[in-house]
Order: sequence, then C-alpha cells, then structure tokens
Amino acid sequence: MKKWIIFFVFTSPLLAFSYSYLPHEQRPRWSFEYHLGAVYNFKTPLTFTQAGFEDIKIQQAVFESEPFVSPHYWDWRFTKWFDQFGISFEAIHHKIYLKNKPDDVQRFGISHGYNMLVFSYNKAFRWYHIALGGGSVLMHPESTVRGKQYPEGPGFDWNGYVLKGYVLICQPRNLGL
Repeated sequence: MKKWIIFFVFTSPLLAFSYSYLPHEQRPRWSFEYHLGAVYNFKTPLTFTQAGFEDIKIQQAVFESEPFVSPHYWDWRFTKWFDQFGISFEAIHHKIYLKNKPDDVQRFGISHGYNMLVFSYNKAFRWYHIALGGGSVLMHPESTVRGKQYPEGPGFDWNGYVLKGYVLICQPRNLGL
C-alpha cells in the first residue's frame, strides 16, 4: 500500500504538468488535479473575545503552517470543460498555528483544517487558463484561552467544525512554467 501512495504522490504532479503543455483543445473534458505545497501566512490583526473578560488584541498575529507535517497542506480540483470554458470545484486544506501567543492564550490553531471550498469559472486560452471563483471556509479551531478550552471534536467528524468566512479567487493556472 505504501508503494502505491509514493507512486501516486510522485507521478500525479508529472501527469498534471504534462497536461499543462497540451493545447486546450487536446486536454481531457474532465480534469482532476491534486497538489501538495507550502504557503505563506500574512500577519493580521487578531482579537480573542471571552465572556466576562476583556478582549485580547494582537495587532500583528504571526502564524506558522507546518505544511509538510501531517495533516499536510493539500489542494484538489475537479473541472468540467465545455469547449473554452470550465466549471471547477476545489478544496484546499490549510492549517495555522499562532506563534506570538500572549500569556493568556495557551493554545490557538486550526490544525484539522482551515478548509477552503471553492466553485470557479474558468476561461481557457491556448496554453493556460484563468479561474475566477468564490466559496466558503470550513474550519476546525482549537484553542485554550485563560484555561478554557474551545469545544472541539477529534477532527475527522463534524464536531468542532464551523462554517466561517468567504474565499475569492482570481488566478492564472496551467502556465506550464
């Protein structure tokens, strides 16, 4: 089983990469892509609100990702092509951990997923395409603030997951670089 997974992880990107060099009219009508990778997290303001306590405000929260530590960062996408146009459904699994925690914050992270679920419209050109889309964020926060733990499930169930936030994308894809 392990050999099959290793084979899949190394050959899938090569297959997707080879498709990116095909002119659009020679590509399959359905496509599936799976990506692994790393991400950069921008510093953002963060506020912790807890009943009966003063808010904890961080002007520039610094997050780390650990994209190559399980659960890994991943992105998969199904696309249905109609001539020069396509419709995609994409899921991106990201995780973040707060690095600059104040003393009252013992733990804050989203390790079972900061999952972005996106529908997009694609316009194909000869060697690449552009996607424009939107969706929502399904996340599984884990935190302990002032000794109180946020209710969470084990991660592979619906307990602890919340639908929170929106995603907008506008990106070129399959540039074959």
